[in-house]
Amino acid sequence: MGEIREFTVGRIPCRMPPRGAVAAAIASLQDPDYLPRIREAVRGEQKRWHELLDALQLRHTPSAGNFVYSDSGRPYNEVATALAAQV
Repeated sequence: MGEIREFTVGRIPCRMPPRGAVAAAIASLQDPDYLPRIREAVRGEQKRWHELLDALQLRHTPSAGNFVYSDSGRPYNEVATALAAQV
């Protein structure tokens, strides 16, 4: 993993991402099929998660991003600990 360098723009401190991340971003922008392919993959996964949450009768919200929000009805720490124990 590359080192993150700090610099300032005017008086605003900024951090430079690792070169590998920048190279990957540039490569993805040069591939015209990348964004549509990833967008479709994200939508497919969101659909699967929403179907699962519906089947489990858990509340969830629609999303235009690459995440799914749901309410497990349990405290966060309890859920996080139970999920960590499964890994």
